Amino acid sequence: MRISAAQITDFDRHALRDYAVSMVEHLREQLPKKAARFTDEELAALVLSGAERARGYGLVLGAEVAQFLYLMLVLGPDFDEAPRYAAIRRALVRSDIDNGTKLNHIFTLLLT
Repeated sequence: MRISAAQITDFDRHALRDYAVSMVEHLREQLPKKAARFTDEELAALVLSGAERARGYGLVLGAEVAQFLYLMLVLGPDFDEAPRYAAIRRALVRSDIDNGTKLNHIFTLLLT
C-alpha cells in the first residue's frame, strides 16, 4: 500500500488540528483566567504559532512546548522578542544546556 503526498498532508493537517484542540483544552484548564481572554479559534492559532516558535528554540517535546505556551499566555504572545524579557530570550537561544535546564532557568528568572 502506498500513501500519497496528499494523504500525508491531510494527515498532518488533522494531527495539527487535533493537537491545537487538545492544547486549547489544556491551557483553559491550567491557566483559565489567561486563556479566557481568547476565543477557541484565537487560542488555537496561538497554540500553532507558539509551537512553531518553540521549535525554533529547539523545544519540541510536548512538555517543553506547553511551557513555552504558558509563557506566551502569562507574559504576552511575543514575550521572546520583547526587550523587557531579554534575559529570557538569551536563555532560549542557549545551545550549551539541555531544554529542561533552559526552561528551569527561565522560570527561575521569573520567580526571582
